[in-house]
Amino acid sequence: MNCDGPDAYLFLYGTLMRGESAHARFALSTRASFIGEACVPGRLIELGGYPGLVEGDGMVEGEIHRLLDPTLLVELDHYEECDPDAGADAGYVRERMTVPGSGLRAWVYRYRGPLACGRMLPQSRWRGALAGAR
Repeated sequence: MNCDGPDAYLFLYGTLMRGESAHARFALSTRASFIGEACVPGRLIELGGYPGLVEGDGMVEGEIHRLLDPTLLVELDHYEECDPDAGADAGYVRERMTVPGSGLRAWVYRYRGPLACGRMLPQSRWRGALAGAR
């Protein structure tokens, strides 16, 4: 499976999900096809208006999308500050993982910055996690 082929999938868990602020910004409804709701292992950290997925006990709820536009990943890498040339200094890393229950391998953006920059969320879903803080 390559990143720009017809079998390339993306797991979204934060501001890029349907109904969230960045979804329309990247025209995701026309550049990716919604497959369904899903969960991946990990925890959410709140980083000031957006989440990060980090390792931890639990499952993070989100969405799987099939990529239709091969240029989308380059734009999302820039948005997520995921620079492969930055090495350990990049705030996020894009990696493939098997999404439990789906059998699909999807690209996932994992936060790898300092945990002290945010707070761990008790919720498994970003949508509505900050409702009381907004």
